[in-house]
Amino acid sequence: MQIRYLAALAIAPAILSAQNAYADAGASADNATGRMLNAISECRKIANDASRLACFERFATSLEASISKEDFKIVDKNDVRNIKKSLFGFALPRVDLFGSKEPFVEINSTIASVRPVNDDRIQITLSDNDATWQTTDPVNFPPKPGSAIRIKKGALGNYFIFIDGKNYRGARIR
Repeated sequence: MQIRYLAALAIAPAILSAQNAYADAGASADNATGRMLNAISECRKIANDASRLACFERFATSLEASISKEDFKIVDKNDVRNIKKSLFGFALPRVDLFGSKEPFVEINSTIASVRPVNDDRIQITLSDNDATWQTTDPVNFPPKPGSAIRIKKGALGNYFIFIDGKNYRGARIR
């Protein structure tokens, strides 16, 4: 019993230092936007007009260089929405890369192609982003290309596919 207690005490500092190193790495890596805004704010604080302009020029030059080297990318809300739509249905790590204010829980599209797979299931390719979904429920009458489709996120990682007034469970496969 005492050996386990001593082993736990010996390991605890290593675990705590690893957690601190991980937190420090995350804090420096996750906030490029914050660093950019801080640089702009520092330039705005300069009282002398010529010095302030020089600061903004250095900032603009640095930003242009970062964008041209693809170290930094500027996206708008529409870009984020398109990215979320293209990734809808995939299990991604819980990292706030694309913002979390507008959860993406449903897509509406049309069917580009339908292919039967085993056990009366079907594989559906969407027309707008070439995403491929497969039903996990049997489909007795496959839909035709051009039909409207709605895919909605359900509970516990499930997805529901609505076609022609009927719903099926499904999963994104590509």
